[in-house]
This record gives sequence, structure tokens and C-alpha cells, in this order.
Amino acid sequence: RVTRRLARDEPPYLTEPLGLTVADNGDIFVSDRSAGGVLHLNPAGELVAILTAQERLQEATDLVMDATQAGLWARNPRCQDLVHLSSGNEILESLPIADAVPWEKVDVFRGADGPPLLAVVAGDAVEVRSMNGQLLARWNGFLRPSAPIVREDSLLVVDPELGRLVEL
Repeated sequence: RVTRRLARDEPPYLTEPLGLTVADNGDIFVSDRSAGGVLHLNPAGELVAILTAQERLQEATDLVMDATQAGLWARNPRCQDLVHLSSGNEILESLPIADAVPWEKVDVFRGADGPPLLAVVAGDAVEVRSMNGQLLARWNGFLRPSAPIVREDSLLVVDPELGRLVEL
């Protein structure tokens, strides 16, 4: 069911969205390649700002609000890092993502009090890894798992070959 469409009638248009997150106050953040960064929209869908982090977020994906709700984490696949951005478009920190594992699909999420973690698909398994690539948990037995979606304290994975939605 579509409750609201966030298309824009004026530049920047939402033509190539790559990531989405919503803050507790209802603000919407959409990374869009054609806009060259992360669009910050108010709850009504009106443009507040375009966050670019000095051109580092042109192809940002996997957005997640930080624990304080005052900043945003965005995965930068071109530089293989996570950028922690303030609402004022300042880079607070940048954490390298270990590239030792050829991850096919990634979702970034935050722990209760810690740094962001990665939920990744690695072949026929779903894993949770730290930012430096350390394996924290692994679930096997999938045939073709979808990108994991983090929901509160669990992971949701769809495997179309098994015909199942799995909650981990």
C-alpha cells in the first residue's frame, strides 16, 4: 500500500535513489545518485538540504541514523568506508570497511550503544560483521538470500529459492 509518494517536481529529482532512512522526528534522508548526495527532507517531503560531505556521498548507500538522531551514517561504496555525517554536512568520522570479504549485499545498522555493524550476504550465508570485518554471527542454510533488513533486534532475510521469509 502506498501512503505517500515522495517524487519531486523540481530539481533535485529523486530519479536514482540508493538508500533511505527516517529519523525519529520524521525527517527523511534519501541518497540519490542524480542529486549528488543525500537529500534531507522534512516530514512533508520538502527539501531541507543536500548533504554531500565534500563530494564523498555522491553514490552513498545504506543510510542509518546515529544513536543520537543528530547525525547520519552512510556507506560510501566508492571509497569502501562509512561516513558519519552531522546534520550540518560535516564529516564527524570515517571508518574503513574491511574489503577482505567479497560481500554481495550489505545493510548497515547500529547497535544499542556501539558503532554501526554490517549485516551482509556472503554466498549462501548471512553474517553480522563489525566495521573492521570481524565476524560476529553467521547463519548458513540459505540458497539465494536477499539483502538482510535489520528490524529492531532481528534480521529479516527472504530466500526466494526456499520460498521463505526468515527472521534471525
